[in-house]
Amino acid sequence: MKHYPDLEAEILELRRFKKERHAAIQSAFFSGQQDLSETMAELTHTAEAILLKAWRLAKEELSHLYGPPGCRARDGSYLPSRFAVVGMGKFGGRELHFGSDLDLIFIYSCNGETQGPRSVTNKEYFAKLAQRIISYLTMTTPLGYAYKIDTELRPSG
Repeated sequence: MKHYPDLEAEILELRRFKKERHAAIQSAFFSGQQDLSETMAELTHTAEAILLKAWRLAKEELSHLYGPPGCRARDGSYLPSRFAVVGMGKFGGRELHFGSDLDLIFIYSCNGETQGPRSVTNKEYFAKLAQRIISYLTMTTPLGYAYKIDTELRPSG
C-alpha cells in the first residue's frame, strides 16, 4: 500500500488497495489459477494487510495525543503495554469470502496509563485505538467501506 500525508487519503488507500487485490484474486480464481482454499487465503492476507495499516494509522494518531501506553512492573520499571487484534470466525479460520465481515476481539496486556502530554488510562487508550481502527475500516467514503466489523461475538456463534 502507498503512504499518504493525510489521514483521509490513507483511509481511501485502504479501500483502493482492497478493490485492487479483490479484482486480482477474483480473476485468478475464475481463470482457474487458484483454487478456493488459495482464494480464501489471499482474501485473508488482504484483510490482514488492511487491518494492520488501519492499526498503524490509529496508533500513530493516538501516540501523538497521549504518548505510549504502559504499566509498572513489580520492580518499579516501566513496561510498554501490548495490544493485539484477534481474528475470529472466517477471518480467524483464514476462510474469508469476497463479502465477509471481520470478526474481531481487541485485547491489551496491562492496566496502567500512557506516558504523554495528555495521560489517559490504558483502558481508555486501547478503547480509543479499537474505535479508530473500526472507524477507519467501516466509514463510508467515495470508494465505499473497507470491511464491516463485528466485535459482538457470542461463545456459541
